[in-house]
Amino acid sequence: MRQAGVVDLARGPRIQVRVTISSLNVSEVFWFLIDTGATYTQVSEGDFLKLGIPRDRFELSDETIFTAGNILKQYFLREKVRLSLVGRNYDFEPVRALIYQGDNPKDRKSFLENVNSILGRDIILRHKMILRRSHVVLES
Repeated sequence: MRQAGVVDLARGPRIQVRVTISSLNVSEVFWFLIDTGATYTQVSEGDFLKLGIPRDRFELSDETIFTAGNILKQYFLREKVRLSLVGRNYDFEPVRALIYQGDNPKDRKSFLENVNSILGRDIILRHKMILRRSHVVLES
């Protein structure tokens, strides 16, 4: 099975992923950044908010996230979350959450609107990926 995504020069390669939380009866499709440098898949705070999950539902972990320019605190949502793409389902419990960690309301608003969820190597490596200038394809 194949699933095509897009390559945006400003935002990178992205693919649509269905996020389902059965216990809360919510499911929606979001664009995930395909991040070959990310060890783990993480759902963004903005996408969780679109599913109706407020910030106070996330738990701070003792783990940290090392990014290209930052060291961030790791948050989790303690719900069973299913991610569906390329004809496969991936269940996480808990799921890692990408949460804004500053104090500036303007920066938080920008973060929530512009930061995609991240598809990390924990899922990417289970697929063959074809990356072209204008599109990306994942195969199972």
